[in-house]
Amino acid sequence: MSTKRFMQIFVGCFVIAASFLGFVIEAKAQMLATSAEEIFGTWVAGSSHYLRFDQDGTFRGANTLDQLNSLPYSINSYQFNGTKMVITEVWGAIPANTCGEKIASYEIQLLESGNIRIVVIEDQCQRRAANIPGEYKPVR
Repeated sequence: MSTKRFMQIFVGCFVIAASFLGFVIEAKAQMLATSAEEIFGTWVAGSSHYLRFDQDGTFRGANTLDQLNSLPYSINSYQFNGTKMVITEVWGAIPANTCGEKIASYEIQLLESGNIRIVVIEDQCQRRAANIPGEYKPVR
């Protein structure tokens, strides 16, 4: 194969790969939640980490589905700023272990499976940053 032909093939493959990569990046950006309506409801990660996003701009976390109402370990306010979900803890079950007024930013990825993935962008509360991120499936 000549050098010229090799370069034509190489450039052609590069253009195709760059186009595909641009499509993947664009598709990922389109799959980020930008409003509360996209995540309303109850979600579970594993078998014992429940989150419920309510229409009043709060979400609560609990170890069981029943505890979301009766004994959540935290209640947080949330709002979207573009693709960032900005949260602040409103109430924590253990006062010595709360995040207080530390503001945090998360990203909510809307997965093709119907699940969501919560990704920390910035959070100075180590407990919350360790507990909230992960993949959650809807509770039906």
